[in-house]
Amino acid sequence: MIAAGLTASGYRTGLYTSPHLVNFTERIRVNGKPIPERYLTSYTQLLKKEIEKTKATFFEATTAIAFQYFKDRAVDIAVIETGLGGRLDATNVVTPLLTIITSIGLEHTDILGESLKSIAYEKGGIIKQNVPCIVGTVGRGELEVLRRIARKRRTSLIHLPQISRTAIKSYSLMGFTADIPTPFTLYENIHFPLGGEFQIRNLATALTAMDRLRLNGYSRLTATTIRMGLAKIQGLTGLRGRLEVFSKNPLIILDVAHNPDAVRALVDSLRKLYARKMVLVFGAMKDKNVRGMVSELVRLSRIAFAVAPETARAADSKSIAKVFHGMRSRCLCARNVSQALQLAAREAGPGEAILTTGSHYVVGDFLKENDPGP
Repeated sequence: MIAAGLTASGYRTGLYTSPHLVNFTERIRVNGKPIPERYLTSYTQLLKKEIEKTKATFFEATTAIAFQYFKDRAVDIAVIETGLGGRLDATNVVTPLLTIITSIGLEHTDILGESLKSIAYEKGGIIKQNVPCIVGTVGRGELEVLRRIARKRRTSLIHLPQISRTAIKSYSLMGFTADIPTPFTLYENIHFPLGGEFQIRNLATALTAMDRLRLNGYSRLTATTIRMGLAKIQGLTGLRGRLEVFSKNPLIILDVAHNPDAVRALVDSLRKLYARKMVLVFGAMKDKNVRGMVSELVRLSRIAFAVAPETARAADSKSIAKVFHGMRSRCLCARNVSQALQLAAREAGPGEAILTTGSHYVVGDFLKENDPGP
């Protein structure tokens, strides 16, 4: 959202995100356009000796390539997403204008710790001396952890739920319109073209960040240009698979939710937006909390097709089906995402929705078959 607003405002904007859905180049963008493969080849050759010498991880090497590309393209500003946690993340070498912590959930507990407070401590590691930090939806205990870090770093913490009161005007699978106040501005009748209650919270956070950037001298960010950017967010950033209505007939919804918190937010949104049960295509990585995700999905599933996406990290489809069966929910196994979609399309009745979710890899396999992009 922030990158879309900056690009629409005329700034040359770098965007670094992970993981990708179809092509590795999606991770590194300038003004929405993925890094050309010839640059990747060149930077890999340039950095190969250093990568091998330092035994850099895949993500560390990717981050170095992204930063080199942004430097060579002379970006005005870069929006950089951490890969894992924050404190020890490869991206945490930057001195930013602003830091943002959107939410805190139980994920990567083997690395970040098994409590929300320990994960908050790791995420709070991105907070920098005298650099404002915007915090979205977090619990009281986690917020106190972040406040302690902010006090130690002598910087301000802007906690959105305390100051933002949103009035929703309209809400559907195709997006929402709302009045969203930030500490700096009231955005009346602002429209966002993707559904999901979680996107309302995300948008409030992003608008606050853009208002703060305007105070930092990015004066071309205006309410008008921000609206323009949000309207074209998929084209300007490549954002896919976030409660995305891929087709209307049949109704196919894509979402990359891959942990219980994200799946709960997805299910809560869909139950408000779509009154009927759905046909699911679901796969997950074996290191994820599959049981926690399935326990949420059975609330809206009429029948599920379990898949193992094309990666060695994927959970076996039979083990996924077993979890559904243990919760007294119908589930059949499919060889891959392509076959699962064929079976789901045959199973779905008139007007019945097909939800494809559980992992970036599942959505990625879907898009490779149906919409590979540039």
